[in-house]
Amino acid sequence: MVAMGTSFADLAWGRESAVYRVTGVLTVISGWFMTALVAFSVAAVFASIVHGGGAYGFAALLVVAGLILWRSHNKHKERVREQQEHQGIYNLKNVKNTGKTVAASFEQVGILLAEVRKSLDLSLGALFTNNIYGLQKEWDRIERIQRWTNILCANIFKAMRLLQKTDVHRSLRYAQTIRRLQKLSDGQRDVVNRSLVHVRNYHKGLLQDQIAELEEVRAILNDILLEAENLVSCGAPGDVSRLLAQDARLRTLAKKLNEKQTSRIQDGSSKTRLSILYYAIIGNSMMISKQNLRLLEIFNESFAEVTGDGVFDLD
Repeated sequence: MVAMGTSFADLAWGRESAVYRVTGVLTVISGWFMTALVAFSVAAVFASIVHGGGAYGFAALLVVAGLILWRSHNKHKERVREQQEHQGIYNLKNVKNTGKTVAASFEQVGILLAEVRKSLDLSLGALFTNNIYGLQKEWDRIERIQRWTNILCANIFKAMRLLQKTDVHRSLRYAQTIRRLQKLSDGQRDVVNRSLVHVRNYHKGLLQDQIAELEEVRAILNDILLEAENLVSCGAPGDVSRLLAQDARLRTLAKKLNEKQTSRIQDGSSKTRLSILYYAIIGNSMMISKQNLRLLEIFNESFAEVTGDGVFDLD
């Protein structure tokens, strides 16, 4: 009532905000009652165990307490590990050395590609087995990948600005750099999101033929991402002939799978939801492969003179 009265007094309570303010007040007040109820219930359970179980009950509570501490310790270790991984993607705002900035940009893009590769591989594996817990875990990873992508965009901008100051003449394609990195993370997010929504809503799982076909796509995409990861992690663009061959192989496979899926749609064996999911995975896979190639092209045009490597043509 104090909160409501104050809102009336300062004219903050309007037609648009009234429903939110009422909901907020009710949430706070219900929280008070829920806290008391939960505390009372837990205390009653513990007291009943000690009273009824005696020494055995007390020992059981000690075991439960030990398990809780063990789980908390593991959670803490996992957070520390994630923080250490996050330190691999750091802001280069205060870095002034051109060579170090370029090298760090290569290394960090390699880290991002590794993260995207692992997430896609685990997500598709979880989809094929209808593992909602695995998909939920990958959904939690999306925010981290997006955050890393934004930092990387800023870092590459920093590297390109430093190169421009040293009069290295080349095209600085800021917009394309953002688009390639964002599309990589967007493709990963779309695959995870579609898979999670499909499994969470208990839709019919993919057909065995579809799973077998998408396993082929999964293997080629994993190989493409791993190859791109290795190329950028070594500090400079290298021979991309194998990457180009794998991309062509993926597109040839996609064309063949499209014909198979069309036949399934015509005979009614694959329903609408399955068809949408199937095509979305293949489409995102081709898009991610293309972005890897274009990203390497940008790196070559922007950094080849600094790294000392020759130019390669991706067209």
